[in-house]
Amino acid sequence: MSDETLNLSGQVLVATPAMGDPRFHRAVILMCLHDRDGAMGVVINAIQSGVNLGQILEQSGVAGPNVALPRPVYNGGPVARERGFVLHSDEFFSLESSIRVREGLTLTSTKDILINLASDTPPQRAMFSLGYAGWSPGQLETELAMNAWLTSEGTDELIFNTPAEKIWEAALAQIGIKPEQLSMLSGSA
Repeated sequence: MSDETLNLSGQVLVATPAMGDPRFHRAVILMCLHDRDGAMGVVINAIQSGVNLGQILEQSGVAGPNVALPRPVYNGGPVARERGFVLHSDEFFSLESSIRVREGLTLTSTKDILINLASDTPPQRAMFSLGYAGWSPGQLETELAMNAWLTSEGTDELIFNTPAEKIWEAALAQIGIKPEQLSMLSGSA
């Protein structure tokens, strides 16, 4: 496996019809880590119904001027669904718990980022998810070879400014593909 193949951090995976797992139907996953030890990402286009970030902040005992802002909670993936992950602009960074996904984008998974989100100086852009998507070594590469995923740029516009229900189509459009063209890609490489 070459080093070029390894680093999809900061890119998005876009599910194709070849993705056999129904949990990832039309999923778009921002890749946060990808190396020889495996891969980890967060689904950015699946909002959880019946819960918002304010409720989670209150349950976590976090108070502050921004607690009541109406912010959705995303279904970040099927792994560790009880654990919160925040994708955010890099105004906040913890050496102990933050991962630089790419320039200007960080992932943090501790209560410190929740306290920061509730404060009067939160990151300019933030998305809270419960759970994540993970792959063992070589698993993602196999799925890519089976055309289960396409890759596209993980832009701030796509992640933070595109409505969740439009992210899949927008990610495809970034690479010049219309949804109706995907049936041609479902064969093997």
